[in-house]
Amino acid sequence: MSVEFDYADKEAHDCVAELAYEYLNVGAAKCNSMKDETQLCAFLMLGVRSISLLGGLFLLLNRDTIDTHEIVRRAYWETYTLQFEFRLKKSEQRTGDWFSNEADAWKAKKKVIQQYFEKPSGSNRGIGFLYGALTGVAHPTKDAANNSVASVSISFGLNPNVGNLMRQLGDYRTDWAGMFSSVVALSVDSEPHYIESHISAERIPKSLQFRMRFNSYLKQNPSWLRS
Repeated sequence: MSVEFDYADKEAHDCVAELAYEYLNVGAAKCNSMKDETQLCAFLMLGVRSISLLGGLFLLLNRDTIDTHEIVRRAYWETYTLQFEFRLKKSEQRTGDWFSNEADAWKAKKKVIQQYFEKPSGSNRGIGFLYGALTGVAHPTKDAANNSVASVSISFGLNPNVGNLMRQLGDYRTDWAGMFSSVVALSVDSEPHYIESHISAERIPKSLQFRMRFNSYLKQNPSWLRS
């Protein structure tokens, strides 16, 4: 991966808190404190979950919990992609199924959202890539077990490859910044095929600044998109 995207822990925590608070404010004002079973309410509820998972994911960015991090990262992507689908105007019926706990209603329809999902030129990071990259480490595969062995053995001082693990953690910090920026974009961007989110850009200045900085990073480090 390219040079690590640099940001302070406090900046990440502040951005998560700011965006979560705005989602809750909109839910209170527009969805009867998240009690309405509307498409907007479903979108906002999944947004709160996406942000909450990112907050927990950030806490797991250390060498002793790197294997746990992978599982939560998979949960985040499942939530984010469904949130993305629920912002599409065509998804109103799907949100009704979700509120009714219909079978598999929690699974995003990847073929539906792929046509809208932004995939920058030269990037491998389409929906299929994102899910495929996480499957092998979120389930009890050999690769996942190897990750656990490496993490636990390092915590006991039994693994000399600490440098490799720390580089991986640096990559994950950059990946976290990309995931958070994706939620910010989904929250405030306006497209003809989107329902209105009611998330106010004016009330999330720290989050928007973080996204802007990450976008600048991507322009300078385009290889990140192909990693």
